[in-house]
Amino acid sequence: MISCKFIFVVLVAAAFLVSNAEAQSGRQKQRPRDPLPTATPPQPSVKVPDEIPPKITSLVVGAQIIDKSYLYSNSNDLDIVFKEFLRWMKYDPQPFFNVTKGGKMKQAQAIERAKKETVAHLLWLGIVMVDNGYGQMIVTRVDYTILVPGTAKVLTSGQVNPGKQQIVGQGGVMTIPTIQKQSDELTQLKQAAMAVVSHLKSTAWF
Repeated sequence: MISCKFIFVVLVAAAFLVSNAEAQSGRQKQRPRDPLPTATPPQPSVKVPDEIPPKITSLVVGAQIIDKSYLYSNSNDLDIVFKEFLRWMKYDPQPFFNVTKGGKMKQAQAIERAKKETVAHLLWLGIVMVDNGYGQMIVTRVDYTILVPGTAKVLTSGQVNPGKQQIVGQGGVMTIPTIQKQSDELTQLKQAAMAVVSHLKSTAWF
């Protein structure tokens, strides 16, 4: 027969094991939990503005005389336009020196040239001339387009009517005299070049 003493020892041991297990369980329950990860509040989306083209630092000028009456023959007169344009770009307001002659070119040729440029913007001028009915050629307007180097995207474009510009800029006022119908072709071309310079300097690109 099992003695009472043995039974007592077994009960005491069992009670100790149960008590120890409950203590271990309690300690596990009381173990501090790892902090829950805090959710990072979403950052407000920053709206990236459209790319703003930088100011023009270098310019190549190409031009074409567009003869609406098909009577103009003095192709060398474009040299006068280039010379006057480069000269007036160096004067106030806002003198601009980094400009070079690109030569005679049609608008499609100007686009191809602009794609090959890496730094210089390309300015194309279309000088529109008509016969005044008396055998004299008159400059009626100058179309212009500035193309971005590498892509040939149009930065700005428009037209200038020579003789009607009075641009107020930094450093003074540039007034372009009205082209008289009696003016010879060279005088008109010079004044047309001055008119384009005056107009471009009134923009924010230079």
